[in-house]
Amino acid sequence: MVARGQQRAVPVIGFLHAGAPEASATIVEAFRKGLSEMGYVEGRNVVIEYRWAYNDFGRLAELAAELVRLRVAVIATPAATVPGIIGAAAGKGVRAAVVLSAGFAETGDEGARLQ
Repeated sequence: MVARGQQRAVPVIGFLHAGAPEASATIVEAFRKGLSEMGYVEGRNVVIEYRWAYNDFGRLAELAAELVRLRVAVIATPAATVPGIIGAAAGKGVRAAVVLSAGFAETGDEGARLQ
């Protein structure tokens, strides 16, 4: 329960991708749609901090650390980037990660094939 005069904190989600925003529009749209279906609308009741590695997998650990410093509630990343991110994190000494995965079909034909 929130006391009168207090504001609820708006959750901040980190979105980390190995590619570039221009090439990832379908994935970002599917991500936003999924959040919306759960009642979260970017700019209204959730903030999304986007980080892009522009195909430089060596930057993934640095970008993930930046999101951690921002104290995001969770870091979301597309399935295709998980191996690179895990590898980059391991190279920086991270000893454990929790990976949750669900559905790929919403990203198009290739995602449906993978699902």
